[in-house]
Amino acid sequence: MRAPLAEPAERGRLDIHPGVLRKIVERAADGVPGTLRNERSIAGIDVGEYGSSARVTVGTGAPAPVDVRLELTLRYPTAVRAVVEAVRAAVAVEL
Repeated sequence: MRAPLAEPAERGRLDIHPGVLRKIVERAADGVPGTLRNERSIAGIDVGEYGSSARVTVGTGAPAPVDVRLELTLRYPTAVRAVVEAVRAAVAVEL
């Protein structure tokens, strides 16, 4: 027979590195219709693609606040406000 679990606050804590949060945010943003991935080249040689770029800062407190700064490319023409709202929603779901 198993012993009952301790209360959630007494079980410990989970710390997620800001670099992992950054990747989660970028992936969520890149999956929203209306955002674009760009080709990357060095000296005219194709070296892949890149999408959104995020900077994540984690504050102090419980729960710790997370500040996200996100740069991304949108399709043209597009309804910018609608796409931005969809990106915000997707990021909020993932975080």
